[in-house]
Amino acid sequence: MATLHQGRIVRDATPEDLRNDVKRLVFPAKHLTSMARQLQLLDTQVQGLDVCTIVDQAPSAIRILRESGVVPRVIDLNLDEIFEAFVIGRAECDGQPRCGESVAIGSTETP
Repeated sequence: MATLHQGRIVRDATPEDLRNDVKRLVFPAKHLTSMARQLQLLDTQVQGLDVCTIVDQAPSAIRILRESGVVPRVIDLNLDEIFEAFVIGRAECDGQPRCGESVAIGSTETP
């Protein structure tokens, strides 16, 4: 299954692989700056002291976070949410309205 955005393939994988690889991870925002370059981030939103991210290659991201002493909350996404993450990066966070405005990677403050 190919995900297209503006005429180009942004991800090509089976639905099962997408469900396994793309997850929402919630963890303390103070860890985002040191971890951001190691994670394949699709969307990042900060609310209060937590960051709500959607990552590709989730098993690797979870391992990287845990090796650094961070235990993220892992939330499965449906195929519509996965598509949104790749195309517009604006999925809801944990069934709630957006976790706050998107912020630049490296920033842990809500704009």
